[in-house]
Amino acid sequence: MEGLTYNAARGTIFLVSHRTKYVYEVTPDGQLVTLIDISQAYPDKASGIVIAPPSSGNGATSIYLIDRGVDNNTDPNADDGKLYELRAHLPPLRAPLPPHAHAYRRALC
Repeated sequence: MEGLTYNAARGTIFLVSHRTKYVYEVTPDGQLVTLIDISQAYPDKASGIVIAPPSSGNGATSIYLIDRGVDNNTDPNADDGKLYELRAHLPPLRAPLPPHAHAYRRALC
């Protein structure tokens, strides 16, 4: 995982990696809570994540993703980073999932 942020309102951690097209919401002990598909944003190399109020100011929650694109170590002239704002429609938290559970709830962005 490359990016992570703590969401104090939910008591969970959000993780993102350039290797997948998902944001993972997990409990502090690592149990999966929500799997969020971010493929519609077409990130090249998602590397950073923040949970914050939306730019529209309407009181909902947004997930801000950083896409680093081409690595500057490979191409020093690369200037292709992006910032995505995704609306977070997170399901209500339920009781913690039992250990080794393979179930998850999807959140729609």
